[in-house]
Amino acid sequence: YLTIVPRSDASPTTVSSQTIKEDKDTRTILATALYNKKLFLENELSKGLLFAVHRDQLVCTFILIATIITAVLFVSSPSDLFLKWYVVGVIIMLLSRIIDYSQKKGHFYLIDFCYTAGIQILYYLIFGSRSLQLTTRVFGFGAGVLGWSTVLFANCLTVYRLDEFCSLWIHTVPSLLAYSLRWMNEESPIYYKTYVCELGSVHLLNYFKQCYLPYFIWFFGYYLIISRIFREWTVKGDYMTLVRTMESNSSFGKLFSIFGPNYHVEVFMLYHLVFFSATTFVGYVSFFCKPLYTFCLVFWIVSLVANGAKAIVEDMTKPYSCLLYTSPSPR
Repeated sequence: YLTIVPRSDASPTTVSSQTIKEDKDTRTILATALYNKKLFLENELSKGLLFAVHRDQLVCTFILIATIITAVLFVSSPSDLFLKWYVVGVIIMLLSRIIDYSQKKGHFYLIDFCYTAGIQILYYLIFGSRSLQLTTRVFGFGAGVLGWSTVLFANCLTVYRLDEFCSLWIHTVPSLLAYSLRWMNEESPIYYKTYVCELGSVHLLNYFKQCYLPYFIWFFGYYLIISRIFREWTVKGDYMTLVRTMESNSSFGKLFSIFGPNYHVEVFMLYHLVFFSATTFVGYVSFFCKPLYTFCLVFWIVSLVANGAKAIVEDMTKPYSCLLYTSPSPR
């Protein structure tokens, strides 16, 4: 037997060698269990990393192929295959967004005007008649608010971010569609082969009517949903909306702070109206000036590439484990 005195003022405690052996066995068992747990976690982490690698490879392959096909069809078949390819792409991107946002409480992003305009363009290509009015509306959306949203939301072209590619498809590809309907598709009712044309059958009032009619329907419906019907529900449930995204932005946050917290929705709607009006007017001017619209289209594409290069450089400084497909804020 051994005599152990833990403290000077404590009475001696007698411990048998059998007890010490059992204690060693217990510690050995615990150490073995911890080691096995460590191996299990490392194995699961390697599986998760391997899954992320394969997933990112698939995403990269899909984005590269989709980008190449879009460019080839836009140049070779702007009046037929490009339109069909756009329909297929929009359906895929919308389904991807619905699945992605439903997991991130981003349901209310799906009622933003970009998606409303995209659905109208999709309806035009599938079911709508090739009338002058509807075609003018499609051009107005693509050359106006959707195209300039590429710059507003700083969309980028990266080969591993599916969320960013969805934003690109929703905002920028309709601009290519508008260009093809105006200057590359002879079957289009707004087709014109010259670089600059005079004010023809598309009058300013008719152009704005086709663009503003669906916009104001969305404008008042969105305001009622966000500010009246589901306002408390979005706050309590912590659902993401475009208004809340703008509040977290440093530039827009200063604008919101001027009017106080009770008028954030109203300030956002006013800003949205001004942005839509300005971009729609620029789209109308470019409707009659091919060089101007070509410049805008090149500017949007360069913005995509520049933002994509910036994102790639920033991501290269992070470990790959940090890039496990955590998509940025929905846009």
